[in-house]
Order: sequence, then structure tokens, then C-alpha cells
Amino acid sequence: DKQKFDNMSKAYFASGCFWCVETIYESLDGVVEVYSGYAGGTTINPNYYQVMSGKTGHAEAIEIIYDNSKVSFDTLLKVFFDSHNPTTPNRQGPDYGTQYRSIAFYNNLDEKKKINNYISLLSTNSIFGKEIITEVKKIDKFYYAEEYHQDYEKKNPYNSYIQNVSIPRFNRFKQKASNYIKIKDVHWIFVSLNFMAKIQDIYGKEYIIPDLNNFKAHINKFHTINGRPDNSIHEENGYYFKIDDRFFKILINLK
Repeated sequence: DKQKFDNMSKAYFASGCFWCVETIYESLDGVVEVYSGYAGGTTINPNYYQVMSGKTGHAEAIEIIYDNSKVSFDTLLKVFFDSHNPTTPNRQGPDYGTQYRSIAFYNNLDEKKKINNYISLLSTNSIFGKEIITEVKKIDKFYYAEEYHQDYEKKNPYNSYIQNVSIPRFNRFKQKASNYIKIKDVHWIFVSLNFMAKIQDIYGKEYIIPDLNNFKAHINKFHTINGRPDNSIHEENGYYFKIDDRFFKILINLK
């Protein structure tokens, strides 16, 4: 499945919990896909618990698949520094350990130069007020994390860590970045219920749906996605709809 991205550009960063970082980069216009994984260490094909032990040398990292005609490496690099604290060694927010350290990976010498130049610029202007301790490393190997880590925030929007750490971090980033990059307003709702009168996205905005009997008719008022031009809004794993130019997916158990 990943072979379909062979003609796309790739970038790699580590800046704390990959659940958070994946969400940030997936929101960027021009980014096609983001994968959570491990990089920067020596252990071959590590699993999550090995990385969490701090003995593999790996950090939680992400692979960004992007269209360089829409978004540049320079912009991805700026997003990297705007979305985390690069002055805290082996820590990001509430997460401690070498697996949460800050690393900007490069694929080639041009990217290495851009990273070092940007760090110098930030340091010269004392943007963070402290020494930037971000590592600059060549990406030798990226190991994909277990499937349950991929799109974790989308799959678990009401998880306490997502609610208390990941979403606030995303919102802080969005306030910083909205002036220099288009952020895709794509959010997800996951619900399992027999009836409902209200839905709420993971960023707090509420929408009223009259009742279960009118649910399908109500959803049919909105455009479908995933290339479905007709009024068929149901797919095997849920319903797709659009409100106020924002795409939603809702998983609902209609009994």
C-alpha cells in the first residue's frame, strides 16, 4: 500500500509522542499521509515496548509523505519547530525518556544544511530563550510502528491523553501556523449508539441532529466524500458527511 507514494517526497521528524505529531502534520495542506514509527537508534525492527524501555536508542518519529509542489521541506521544518519545545532534553510535555527527544532527520546534504541553518537562525534570534538541543541526524532506517498506533487520535478521540495533551498541542500549533500554511480542517467523530440528538467533534464544536429516525435524511443533506457523487452515504465502516466545509466521519451503530 505504501508503494503508491513512491513518487512523493518524504521527511522524518521526532518531537515527542507520535500520536500528537502525526495529527499535526496530517492537518497540513500538501501532506498526503503520515506514519508513526521509530528511528534514530540501533535496534533492528523494534517494537513499542522495546522503544519505551529507552534501550534501543530509537525515538518515536513520523514519516511524512508530501507533495513538494504544494508544501516544501522548509515549511515542514518550520512546522517541526513551531509545534514542540526543542530545548527540553529527552522530554516533550508530560512525556519523559530518550524516546521523546527532539530529532530533525535529513535525507540528503541539502536538507541537512537547511536544518542547521534554521537552527542557527532560531538561536541567533533567541526564539526559544534557551539552547536548542535538537539532534540533526541522517535517516538511515525508519521502522513503522504497530498498526494500533497509526491514526491513533482519529481512532481514539476521547482517550484522556488525546483530550488533555494531543488536542491542546494541536490547537496551540494551529494558532501559530495559520498565517503561513493552510491547515486542512479535517476532523473525525467516532460514536456508537442507538440514538442521538447531538454530536460533537473532538475540538468541541457541537452539531444538532434531530433524532435517529431523521438521522439518515439529515446526513443526506451533506456532500459525501471518498469519491461518492451519489446520495449513498453509507460505507462498510461508517457514514461520511460534510458540515460548514469540514469533513466528518461518524461510526454509528444503527439498530
